[in-house]
Amino acid sequence: MSQNERILTRPVMTLLLVMIVFGMDFMMFLSVGPRLVEIAGAPALAGFLTTTMLLSTVITRFAYPWLEARIAPKPLGVISVLLMGTGALFFFVINSSPVFMFIAALFRGVGFGVITVLAQGLIMAVSSPSTRGRVAGFIGVFGTVSSIVSPLIGLELLNAGINWAPGAMAAFFGLAAAILLLTLQLPKHFERSEPNPSDSMLKAMRKPKVAGNVFTLMLCSVAWAGVASFMPLVLNTPDTLPAQYFLLIYFIVVALTRYVCGEIQDRRVISDAALIPAVIGIALSMFIIGFVPGILAGIVAAIIVGIAMGWIQNMTFYSVLSVHGHSSFVLSAAWVNGIDAGGLIGTLVLGVVAAWLGLAVVPYAIAVLALLALVPVFALIRLERRGVIGHEAAEVINVTA
Repeated sequence: MSQNERILTRPVMTLLLVMIVFGMDFMMFLSVGPRLVEIAGAPALAGFLTTTMLLSTVITRFAYPWLEARIAPKPLGVISVLLMGTGALFFFVINSSPVFMFIAALFRGVGFGVITVLAQGLIMAVSSPSTRGRVAGFIGVFGTVSSIVSPLIGLELLNAGINWAPGAMAAFFGLAAAILLLTLQLPKHFERSEPNPSDSMLKAMRKPKVAGNVFTLMLCSVAWAGVASFMPLVLNTPDTLPAQYFLLIYFIVVALTRYVCGEIQDRRVISDAALIPAVIGIALSMFIIGFVPGILAGIVAAIIVGIAMGWIQNMTFYSVLSVHGHSSFVLSAAWVNGIDAGGLIGTLVLGVVAAWLGLAVVPYAIAVLALLALVPVFALIRLERRGVIGHEAAEVINVTA
């Protein structure tokens, strides 16, 4: 049997396909939702609804251990993606009522909060310990597909005046993800809930390795928020690389870097010091955008920030999911919330910077915020040298504590 066949077992492949499909659902809403709210005559609600969805996502992840103790993984996953699909249908079909918009955002936030934790946690739990680095890389590759494809489809449909189609497609993706989950074959101990009331995300965050990696990811995810939200506004002059090509290069490089990082992680232990050049790379790419005009500079910056974010995401994901004593679902929730928290902070802070100082200052603000991630990185290095956290990375990922 080939190496790839051992990595991409049937359960892993099914779950990766589920990630693509529910990612298509989520990204469809994220890209076209604000436009549809504006079309519905309530532009002021766009930011409110997005915030509602993200906050319900984060809160749901904190409640995941409670859900895990009561519902087995497969039915829990089916319920979550159906909530996303139902929310999409309500939002786009009954988009004239702010009440239904609000309910739809709550549905989608809860569903997305559950399925992101469950899918990533299950993938790592059913994978062989010797392949988890590459599997983490595949999670990044497959997750990136929806980030590239879905927004392009949704925006093209809106530009063509087919305003109902994105909602119908998002609902269809939710149904398709549910069907895929129903075909999922898992070991028997996954067919029941696993009560563990002592496990929680807050308890996991008390572990130095978890806290250090999550805070590093959170601060670097400010760059992710800046690239996704503000590059289309910053790169809007004729002498710069068009934003859509910047984002395309960025997402492709992130995906490739995550897989390469996973290959390395399966073959050797990588020191936390390897995060330092990646953090500096984020800042460097933003300074290139700010100081160096031209299309070539934009291409170079997109490649650098893509490599940096891909490396940081896979390094931190593998490290957090390697900590013993906690459910892989709880650890997955902590890691994903690091991205979401960084996105929320980045969107808020960079929005204020853009309003007060102008869009030209945004790349420098992203660089400064990203460099703050060196604080938790150096803390991790210090603890690693003292032997406080080195043993945790060698532990087998536990499905239950």
